[in-house]
Amino acid sequence: NCKDVGMTENGIKWALTGDGTVTLAGYDRDSIELEIPSKINGYDVTAITGYAFYGQNRLMKIEIPKSITRIDSNAFLGCGRLTFYCQTEQHIRNLSLYNSAFNIFRKANDRTFGFVQHTIINASVA
Repeated sequence: NCKDVGMTENGIKWALTGDGTVTLAGYDRDSIELEIPSKINGYDVTAITGYAFYGQNRLMKIEIPKSITRIDSNAFLGCGRLTFYCQTEQHIRNLSLYNSAFNIFRKANDRTFGFVQHTIINASVA
């Protein structure tokens, strides 16, 4: 149900959905840090699809904006060095995380979420 697709300058693949929001569908760069935008082409970025960041093992830091409300299963599979930064702890609690959204932690040593303010909390992932 995509109305439009594209890629941002920093390599984020996106799709405009039927409800007028943007879903992130992939990433095509070798960066070690990424700040996900809250809007792309004026549309709110609200979700990350499954396998969107699959195998991005160079990626070490990703900032997730408050506009993201859903992260699908295996979205970050194979990103074992990754630390997630959100603006508030409440944002982490409000995220709709599908089963195994953060599957990376099964093989990762560091199981952390962080905040932009540099407060670190442990993630409880089954």
